[in-house]
Amino acid sequence: MTHSNAHVPVYFPGVMVSSTFNDLQEHRAALIKAIDGQELKAVVMENDAAKPDIDVIDSSLQMVQKASGYIGVISHRYGSIHKDTKRNPHGLSLTELEFHEAQRLNRPILLFIMGEDHHVKASDVERDPEKITKLEAFRESAKLPANSSVPRIYKVFNNLDEFTAAVIQSVAELRRLLQEEPKFELEATENPSHPDGIPQPPAFYAEPPYIGTHEFIGRKTQLKTLNDWVTRADPNPILLFEAIGGTGKSMLTWHWTKKYATSMRNDWAGIFWYSFYERGAIMADFCRRALAYMTGQPLKELNNKKTLELSELLFRQLNARPWLLILDGLERVLVAYNSFDAAQLADEEAGKTDEVDHRNPRDAIRPEDGDLLRMLAVTDPSKLLLTTRLTPRALLNQAGQPIPGVLHKRLPGLNPPADAEALLRACGISGNSQTMQSYLKRHCDCHPLVTGIVAGLVNDYFPARGDFDAWAKDPNHGGHFNLAKLDLVQKRNHILNKALDTLSPESRQLLSSLSLLSESADTELLNALNPHLPTEPESVYRPDDPREEYYWDEISEEERQVDLFRYQERLKVWQSYQDEYKAWQQKVKLAQQELLPKTVRDLEQRGLLQYDRTTNRYDLHPVVRGMAAGGLKLEDRERLGRPLIDHFSQSSHSIRYQKVETLEDIWSEISLVRTFLQMERYQQAADTYDDIATVFMFNLENDNEALSLLRPLFSSPWNEVIDSVPSFQTRHILNSAGFHLNKIGKTSESIDSFGAAISLSLQMERPYKLHSTDIASLGVYLYNLSTTFKAENRLAKASRALSLSSQFKFLHGEINDSKGYIFDALLREFSNTSLIGRWRDAEDLWNRLDSMGRLYIRGLGEPGDAEAALAWELFWQGKLQENEIKLAETLATESKCRATMRSLHSLRGQWSIEKENWTEAIASLQNVVSMFRETGKRDIESEAFLALAQYYSGQLPEPQYLAERLSSADNKRQAHRPIAQLWLASGDPEQAAKHALKAYQWAWADGEPYVHRYELDKARELLEQLNVEIPDLPSYDPAKEKTYSWEENVAAAIEELKAEAEAEKAAKKQ
Repeated sequence: MTHSNAHVPVYFPGVMVSSTFNDLQEHRAALIKAIDGQELKAVVMENDAAKPDIDVIDSSLQMVQKASGYIGVISHRYGSIHKDTKRNPHGLSLTELEFHEAQRLNRPILLFIMGEDHHVKASDVERDPEKITKLEAFRESAKLPANSSVPRIYKVFNNLDEFTAAVIQSVAELRRLLQEEPKFELEATENPSHPDGIPQPPAFYAEPPYIGTHEFIGRKTQLKTLNDWVTRADPNPILLFEAIGGTGKSMLTWHWTKKYATSMRNDWAGIFWYSFYERGAIMADFCRRALAYMTGQPLKELNNKKTLELSELLFRQLNARPWLLILDGLERVLVAYNSFDAAQLADEEAGKTDEVDHRNPRDAIRPEDGDLLRMLAVTDPSKLLLTTRLTPRALLNQAGQPIPGVLHKRLPGLNPPADAEALLRACGISGNSQTMQSYLKRHCDCHPLVTGIVAGLVNDYFPARGDFDAWAKDPNHGGHFNLAKLDLVQKRNHILNKALDTLSPESRQLLSSLSLLSESADTELLNALNPHLPTEPESVYRPDDPREEYYWDEISEEERQVDLFRYQERLKVWQSYQDEYKAWQQKVKLAQQELLPKTVRDLEQRGLLQYDRTTNRYDLHPVVRGMAAGGLKLEDRERLGRPLIDHFSQSSHSIRYQKVETLEDIWSEISLVRTFLQMERYQQAADTYDDIATVFMFNLENDNEALSLLRPLFSSPWNEVIDSVPSFQTRHILNSAGFHLNKIGKTSESIDSFGAAISLSLQMERPYKLHSTDIASLGVYLYNLSTTFKAENRLAKASRALSLSSQFKFLHGEINDSKGYIFDALLREFSNTSLIGRWRDAEDLWNRLDSMGRLYIRGLGEPGDAEAALAWELFWQGKLQENEIKLAETLATESKCRATMRSLHSLRGQWSIEKENWTEAIASLQNVVSMFRETGKRDIESEAFLALAQYYSGQLPEPQYLAERLSSADNKRQAHRPIAQLWLASGDPEQAAKHALKAYQWAWADGEPYVHRYELDKARELLEQLNVEIPDLPSYDPAKEKTYSWEENVAAAIEELKAEAEAEKAAKKQ
């Protein structure tokens, strides 16, 4: 066995209890009671059941690693053996593996060995000859002296009473021993510096550091809560503060982290702060940066790991050593904030509607993020501090209460009001104490952000700057407020609006410009938004002197005089321009060096703008951003958005699609789309989105992000684009929406979108002229529509739409000599023909397309698509070879097409299962599951095949639990066959038969000949194995097929185009 040497004991009184289970339940209960009696903590499998599905061996070893001592009980049963060639090459039981791990870690060991005279049930005596041999060896080796200075004590017992007496005495001795053990220091890492500039633990790491607007004051109750929670005695791994924006969640947690976290505990392995308010801040990025910090790995080595794998790696780190992680602004990963303007979203607007689908606003946008949050709730010994405006549903039970492991606290305003008064005085405000406290309590519930804004208003009060009493009495200023009947959000917004109204035009313009951004701004962008910049004078070119022209000697004196006069007049204009330009340059210098800094300081002093010295970036509090942006009129957005458009346009670049792997790679383009949407310039937004539409479809598969950008271009339904978008763009937008709606399972809406795109194309004034690219576009729309029909298991309709698509592509390819469209049509027909099992036709199609070479057109196909389609066809026929799938995998990896890579992982997983290569099957199927979850979706079929492979490899000893969970999942129609096989493995043929029948019905689809041929044959084999009668299902009946309004028009257009093509060919021959 191989082990990491990174594990050090965690300093809490934890003792691992290791034994077989069913035969020792009474003994374990007595042992746990004795441990509790000595104020130690029993680390036992009974408390491990709430953990997510992680590897059994790892789970067992982790319990040993995080415990300070080890107690083993050896009975007359050897226990379960989990096979693993690397971690358990000798086939030892879990109990013996745990014992060896405790030895390796030099943990104090206490052993109790059941004597030969102990009364046991016949069923509790080992009968397996191989296990009997291993048990005898284990019992003897356990008695041998320890090979280290760390004590090992063992005792033999012959009945439960002897055992109980022995454990009471021995556990007390173990407690004294643990108290004498020296405390371990944090391990020092030998890496001199991290390649990404990340600090070396245990040094504090913030990504990015928090920017405060004022001095931290008060919060004694919350600080006590934090100090109590962070101790080892508190059982909750997570403390979550929930409150509306501006209440001071970030400031409280930042202040406590910096001032108290290390004084309350000195054994932190490290402390990591992560803010979700920055661009690209998602749970996957949080995991990567946390792991880079914890392990010293470069970020580039973690970038290609999927969220599921990252989560498991992080979970192991959090369970191995005590880390403190702070997740600030967690609401940004929730559905409530899944919109293009999430940064400007006000508390009262969040969660009212789902911009993409009818999801719960508290759900994570990506399901795997919710899984990770639940996983974090069972970590030990690490602690996680969360701040959010909305509590994620993943951390709540069905009754809306926090799940075990989560301590939930709502953060109120500053209390007592004296804290709010202290905040005012820290900002230079003077006045009567009672007046201050009463005013703040009545008008803003001592809301910290609003209190800071009030300080700015008082400091700007011209009659008596900084005099609170005078300001509060003035009916035109503080005395104007009458907010007692408003709720806290309304009070906050009212005072914020007042603060915005008092700004100078230049300060208001800069604040408003920054509010349109979804992130902080650097100095370069701040200069671009400078409200003091004068208008540049219109450029004037210096005129050419006619006396230097070639014709000067050839013209008359009169003509020379005229030309010379004109030249001198133009020269005066140019010289005047030169003077204006120099004056303009001086004004620009003044604006940049004096006026802009003054305006920035003004906003900072009012508590409206924050500056981070470490990154040299400026940012707005989310509440201020929402209020400033929410109050802008359309004409203001138009005016303020122009400098942003110029800035992002300069940052934008010609996209090299094969290089794009993350949203960060196209951030300037996304920012352009968002800015155009803010300005309601929908045509430009649509045009810019069109530039990155293919990247979203093939490289990123980020359907939710794509739909959040597309949604403002639609009226209520997904088949009606707003009138501001011209029809030639509308078709592309409808196609993009249909594509992504299909990917998130909204097939009905997807069909409507594609249908609208097709109908619009046909309604335009002859858009499908013979040599127009619109013919090819219709082919694309129809192909994408066929994939949605296939997702609904309507294979006949999918084949019909595909046939129409191919005819358009063939026409366009033949008339315009664009063979790439012909190649693509043949490839799609080949895939569909293979699916329904028309092998001879599929072979003919492959020979035709293969002879053409590989003529991919970006947006239609990617390198590796043809090889992947061939690999699936060969697999379905039982002819697949390693070289064929390997070639497809290589090409797909090079092209970075996630859909094709995922498809090939699935193929290799299923193929490996058929070959009984369980290790390879597990690795491949884990990739599929992870890749799906990264896009915010689950693939139940892959999860079921993965569970099946894990069962046959010995990693899933009780498959019934997973079979039940997968059976209750949604969207499992394609997964019934592996679920049936899982039930069969669980010993439940009745459930297996139920799912095998459903698998057969799904594979039957529309009926012969429109069936999933391979799946139908496999389902039939399974039913025969279960002795279940094969269902007699009807063949395909075209009369029952639903027709769409566009179908007849599409067929007519094709016939018309064919006639035109024939006429053109005839004319050329003449």
